[in-house]
Amino acid sequence: MHKILNLFILTLTITSCAQKDFITKYSFNSKVFKAQKYYYTLTSTSNIEANANNNNAITNNTATVSFIYQLQADSIGNKIVKITYDKFYITSKKNDEEQDVYDSETEGESSPLMNKVLAQIKGSTITIIANKNGKILSTTGVNEISTKIANILPNFEDGSNTAIIQQLSSFVGDKFIKENVEQNLAIVPDTAINIGKTWLQNSTINADVPLDASIKYSLQNVENGVGIIDSYADISSINDKPITLLGITAATNLKGNITGNYKLLVNSGFLIGSNTEINIAGTINLSAQQIPVSIKITKKITAKEIQ
Repeated sequence: MHKILNLFILTLTITSCAQKDFITKYSFNSKVFKAQKYYYTLTSTSNIEANANNNNAITNNTATVSFIYQLQADSIGNKIVKITYDKFYITSKKNDEEQDVYDSETEGESSPLMNKVLAQIKGSTITIIANKNGKILSTTGVNEISTKIANILPNFEDGSNTAIIQQLSSFVGDKFIKENVEQNLAIVPDTAINIGKTWLQNSTINADVPLDASIKYSLQNVENGVGIIDSYADISSINDKPITLLGITAATNLKGNITGNYKLLVNSGFLIGSNTEINIAGTINLSAQQIPVSIKITKKITAKEIQ
């Protein structure tokens, strides 16, 4: 009976593999002169635990950002990306404190200041030009958004406005562009690849601290013009690039891994869906004290084509 069962499983495995075309090569960096437009919803969650002087601090943050993402190519093959922001919804909770909620759709006299800032960003557009390998050549629109934010925020002496600006950098600033445009455009190599092909890409992952990563990607399958790509990397903190916390320079000793799954259109390399997860742990050396920390960050992108 066991032999029959094993033979059945082996047959299914062989049949499944036979259905995949390991010979045909796909070029994900073809020129796309007609604009492709999708409605993106990006949801990011982070859980950070730290222990200092036997006091455990837990912070949970969730952010959902919706925007229109448009991609096309110019006459020399550069990729033009336009992002127009539509909605923001952010929650933050520390230990047992009441959860803070910020919503771009809720604006009024009694609303949190962050709501007013998010409401002003709605409708703003960032235009990014990248070469065929995903390297950013120029951006426009970021300074205009920064001006909108500055015009709303009072000059708080306690530095509260700085904290708000740092939060927003994950959604509208250079950090957002680096993590959600440049890195996504550079997932696939500029050469044609077949199913089963693997490749490495050196990258810096920002999980509240800069982390070195040599990410291994693998093309798992192609279905209906969509490439399915998995990724994995061991990651570690960049010891020669200390971070700054509360104005204090701190060294880090962190290790972990990142896993990902991506869906890209074959004809353009356009990302239409992804799930990534980062898990790291170790210590941050702050004011001569080693503080144990653990960080988990998940990010999900869903996309729906629009006209």
